[in-house]
Parts: sequence; structure tokens; C-alpha cells
Amino acid sequence: MFGVFESREVNSPETLAVPAIGDTDGDFLADGTPVFVVLSLDGSIYVVAAVSTHLADDPMGWCEATRTIEDVAHGAKWDETGRYSAGPASSDLGTFELGLSNDFTEVVVRNYLPADGRSDPVAISGESCEHSGLMQLHPGSVVTGTP
Repeated sequence: MFGVFESREVNSPETLAVPAIGDTDGDFLADGTPVFVVLSLDGSIYVVAAVSTHLADDPMGWCEATRTIEDVAHGAKWDETGRYSAGPASSDLGTFELGLSNDFTEVVVRNYLPADGRSDPVAISGESCEHSGLMQLHPGSVVTGTP
């Protein structure tokens, strides 16, 4: 469905809602690309492509307990910025160049920035969600808990 992601411009800048500080929202771009919009505890905003590096159609999940993105089918994990953390991932996750609306309530998604390989593992803390506590992105839908 999503294929191989290369550096590309988003057809036209898209806007997504900015979550509350420390929260993450699952969403989809107009072309169907699943993304996690993260407003980290330090106030940084990230839009991370929620596309498995193993099989592009595999569902991805957000684990609030560890603040990680997880490949539901294969167990790979990335931190909230898309950097590799654990498991059989072949690379970091791609992110998007972005801006903010004047009132800071929307993030403007511009260009896709593919990952440049796999970084050294980032340490994570907290207990794993083991799929039951994940917000999962499936093609076309956001599912909370076990689907």
C-alpha cells in the first residue's frame, strides 16, 4: 500500500492538529500515509511516518507507557522522534519537515524526510504495552487497545 518511501514533497502542505503537551495522536495524510503527531514533554513537535520498515502494510502502534512507536507484528521499537530503539528494524522511521500555524494549534506538514539508515539503539524506559495498551494505526483507521 505505502511502498518504498523516498524523499518527496507532500502534494500541498497539509495541516494536522497539535496534541496536548506530552500526548500523541494517530492520523493519516491525504495520500493515506499513517503518521504519529507527537508533542513531547519538552514541547518539541514531531510528525513520524508510522510505516513499518519490515512490511509497509503492517500496523504500527504508539505505547504511552514507554513513549515509543512499535511494529505490532514484528516487535521493533522506535522512540518518539522515530529513532531506532529495539527489534528487527532495518532503519529509523522517516519524519516530515513541518511548521506551525500562527495560533500553534496545527502543524503544517511539508516534505517527507526519509531515514538515513539505522541509528544506535536509543534507551527506553517503562514497561512494554504488549499490544493491549497500544494506539494502533491500521490502513484507514485508528484503534485503541487490542484490535
